[in-house]
Amino acid sequence: PLGAVRHLLKDLKGKDISLETPAIANYTTGEVMGVSSDRLSAKFGVSRIEQDTFTVRSHTLAGKAHSDGWYDGEVIPYKGSTEENGIKADSTVEKVSKLKPAFIKPHGTHTAANSSFLTDGASASLIMSEAR
Repeated sequence: PLGAVRHLLKDLKGKDISLETPAIANYTTGEVMGVSSDRLSAKFGVSRIEQDTFTVRSHTLAGKAHSDGWYDGEVIPYKGSTEENGIKADSTVEKVSKLKPAFIKPHGTHTAANSSFLTDGASASLIMSEAR
């Protein structure tokens, strides 16, 4: 058995078992999501003020939904809290319009306020009957 293990490991290199940091750039274009989004906003004529207005509306509605109890029982508590740290219910167009572009500088339209978190992501669920 030891010989078999050695045979399996003989061509193993350090990079094969090292941690790989996640890439935030699209592997086909090399662009990060914010740059692509800035490009698309320009192509389709979505202005900075339209993005900021939509951002404020989204944060306001999300804050209201939480305070009205729409998400009670839906958000799993972390350290005893169900408060989401990404919702800025007190946002105003005046506040977010002061932020500088985050991706295409100095003329881009995407900022820290009107872009998604870097921590946005995906999840998977396995749903099956209790009998299986």
